[in-house]
Amino acid sequence: MGHVMHERILLTFAFAMLSIAGCGGAPPATKDDGRTPVNTQSELKQKLLEVAQYGGGGSSLDRIPDALNELKKTDPAKGEKLLGDFKRLESTPNMEQRKQIAKEMADQL
Repeated sequence: MGHVMHERILLTFAFAMLSIAGCGGAPPATKDDGRTPVNTQSELKQKLLEVAQYGGGGSSLDRIPDALNELKKTDPAKGEKLLGDFKRLESTPNMEQRKQIAKEMADQL
């Protein structure tokens, strides 16, 4: 009986230590989710080619609108066209269609 009691005490102690170690060890949360923004046309094209390859949607598209708005400042016509294409891209539930739209967008850069 002493052996079982000893194991329980050890397990309880280990659990308590792990719980305490988890408190306050993480840096404070920030608005930035840690993903690198897409800053240049070449980075934007690379990101679109990744979508064209894998067909990702949702959060894999997060940084693209900011880059397109930046592009719009230097090339309004291209930026506006690509923003329209992006709206199609982000609303398309079909992975194969996302691949095609992303490829078309990348080809415009």
